[in-house]
Amino acid sequence: MIGSRMDNTMWRSWIILTVTVLPACRNESATLPAMVQVDSATVLVPSASETLGQPVDVALDDAGNIYVLDRIRAQILVFAPSGVLLDTIGREGSGPREFRSPQTLVVTPDTIRVVDIGNGVLKSLARHSDFERRTSLPAGTGASRLAVSRDGGLLGSTMGAREVLAVFQDPAGQEVGTLGHTELPMTIALNLVQLKRDIIAGKLPAIVQYATLPVFAPNGEMWLILTGQGIVQRYERDGSLLWAVPFAMPEKVAIWSACVAWNREFLNDQWSICLPAYAADAVAEGGMLWVLLNMPEGEPSVIVGFDSTGRIVQRIRFQQVKGARQFALDRARGRVVFAICSDASVVMATFPFGVSK
Repeated sequence: MIGSRMDNTMWRSWIILTVTVLPACRNESATLPAMVQVDSATVLVPSASETLGQPVDVALDDAGNIYVLDRIRAQILVFAPSGVLLDTIGREGSGPREFRSPQTLVVTPDTIRVVDIGNGVLKSLARHSDFERRTSLPAGTGASRLAVSRDGGLLGSTMGAREVLAVFQDPAGQEVGTLGHTELPMTIALNLVQLKRDIIAGKLPAIVQYATLPVFAPNGEMWLILTGQGIVQRYERDGSLLWAVPFAMPEKVAIWSACVAWNREFLNDQWSICLPAYAADAVAEGGMLWVLLNMPEGEPSVIVGFDSTGRIVQRIRFQQVKGARQFALDRARGRVVFAICSDASVVMATFPFGVSK
């Protein structure tokens, strides 16, 4: 088995948020493609090596090298396709090439971009010189996951704190648009024990209504995944909604059940809670949105592919990869690289692009 614990399967929160009811969305066809199973995987960076502290994102360059963003070490580690460590970039701090709680990583031929939550900026590092540019993060998005476009634009969820789902800004740091909307916001008094009782009873807490995973497509289009609701939305570059579809897949039952079981076990713990999140990570590639599901502990990792119309056209189970919460796709080489936060490892597997049964 590759990977073990499920520390990130459901995110924990102690924050009071403002939320409302979700807008209606169209139904997805109940017909799903058969699951394609990948039976083998290669461990590139084993947990036993203690090379990584807490990998929180992974990216690839054109040569197939692997860039892993490590939150604990506050640096980027660069590995060859074989898993050999080639370089490290950064350290903890607030100066040039220093990070505090780095979160998101994007690698292009000329630039490495890192969302540096602790310092409140996007850092754009030149790959072939010491030049570095800083851009402030969008207002009100610091506690959420942010997406970075290849040219340095930012897309961040408001977590329901504003009357929109997300805001996006251009590479210069100017807010240029918003995505979605909320209605009749209400303040939630955060009682974790009661929230856990609601989840056990089958109710989705309002606190996760607007928990959102944003994604930039290479052409500038944007996707939002409402991770608590299990809804995918696709937007034009100008911010207009194209469509919204629910996750119509059987894995939702296992993910919800794991959340219920955790909250039942730790019902009287007043300092933590397990909130439902159906998606762990997502990548827009080849005109599709690929979503890594938040599978329970011990279950194989699953990636599903949505096409440009919102249909699920591919489902892939990686039998030997467990606990994956971040991934990067290498279409040219037909592979996928997973970062496994729970045991600080990196795993590679074949990715069957366009294969369905």
